[in-house]
Amino acid sequence: MGELVGLKRERLDLERGAIEVREALVDVAGELTLAPPKTPHSHRTVRLDQRTVEVLRNHVATYAVGRCELIFTTERGRPIRDDNWRKRVWRPLVTSVASVPDGTRFHDLRHTHVALAIQAGMNLKSIQTRLGHSSVRVTGDVYAHLLQAVEDREVVALEALAESGGILVGSPTQRLLKRNPPREVPAP
Repeated sequence: MGELVGLKRERLDLERGAIEVREALVDVAGELTLAPPKTPHSHRTVRLDQRTVEVLRNHVATYAVGRCELIFTTERGRPIRDDNWRKRVWRPLVTSVASVPDGTRFHDLRHTHVALAIQAGMNLKSIQTRLGHSSVRVTGDVYAHLLQAVEDREVVALEALAESGGILVGSPTQRLLKRNPPREVPAP
C-alpha cells in the first residue's frame, strides 16, 4: 500500500497510461515519510489500462493534490496512514459487500490482479515487472498455484496442434519434412 499512497503527481503519466514507482510512503517511528521502495526491482514503470487512466484522470481533476504532491491523501490533504485507512475505509468496505469474505486484506487485491492477469494470458515476465519482483522465478513460486489454468490451456492448444497434424503451416518443421519426408516403418 505504501507505493500507492506514496504516489506523487509527477510520477503519474496519464497521456502514456503509466505510473512510475519510485517512492513509498512509510511510517518511521510514527512519522510518515517518502522513501525508496523495498528493493531495486521495486523501482519500475507500470502500464495502466484505459479504464484506470480515466478513473485517475477524474480523481486528479476533482481532488486537490495533497502535501508532497501526493495523489491519494486524506480529506484534509494529508498523507494516508495505513492503519487509520484500514480501520476507517477498508474494513467497513469489506463488511458492506456480502460477496467479499470477512478478513480480506487490501494486499489481497494484488493477488486478485495477478490471478486476472494470468487468466487473461499475460506472460509471467510482464507480471513480474508489474509487481516489482526480483525475478520471474519469485513470481512463479508465489503464484504457481494459479499457473495450473495456464497449463490446462496450453495442453488444450497442444492437443489441437496434434489433431491438426502437429505441424504449423509454413513452419520450419513443415518445410524440413517436405524436403525429407519421414520413412514409413513396416508394421511388426
